[in-house]
Amino acid sequence: MKRLLKITLWSLGLVLACYGLLWLTPFRYSLPGYHRFFYTPEAYQKTIVAFQKEVKQNASSTTALAQHLQRGVSEELFPYWQGTRWAFHGTTQTPGKGRIACGYFVTTVLRDCGVKIDRSRCAQLASEAMIRELLDKENITTYSKKPLASFLSEVKQKGTHLYLIGLDSHVGFLSVEKEETWFIHSSGRYPWAVVKERATESIVLEKSNYRVVGSLTADKRFLENWKQALH
Repeated sequence: MKRLLKITLWSLGLVLACYGLLWLTPFRYSLPGYHRFFYTPEAYQKTIVAFQKEVKQNASSTTALAQHLQRGVSEELFPYWQGTRWAFHGTTQTPGKGRIACGYFVTTVLRDCGVKIDRSRCAQLASEAMIRELLDKENITTYSKKPLASFLSEVKQKGTHLYLIGLDSHVGFLSVEKEETWFIHSSGRYPWAVVKERATESIVLEKSNYRVVGSLTADKRFLENWKQALH
């Protein structure tokens, strides 16, 4: 009896240890449990409504709009998308359900923030073409064959901003914050899912020879158009 109990406890411990290791991986939010229990599609829709309402009521200046947009993408909407599976032709509009390509992730999140955007058409554009369509050229910078550390250092010198970043064959958000710079994207590399990773540790960013960044939060025309779309 004691031996059976010992084997049972050992087996249970092994299962919990394996689950714990999975929790530490980027796949953790695809697992059932805590995250998907709270970050449901229904909660997502409520968050969208609450976020847009807050922006309409409290963002009276372009500075306030910029702060709301960066927080909205990085902190309000992203958690719902974390772990949603990537696919080259993925077009889901529901976080955690189906699959989503990098371009569709960007355009869907912007649309859900309240930006007036042709979600499907823009998602299918080359990344640089998407950025140039949405932003004025003075807020766009291109970098070619620059080491990742140097690239991130130059971008960070511009201050805290939310960028669209286009790579050789990829697009996502780059959130430059006071303490850290984050790359938010639907990754076609491991873990093949929507992730928010430290830009300094991103293999996708490092491997790309070409990078074009457009500052969403520095572009006054973009911010004013967003404000008008919300009213």
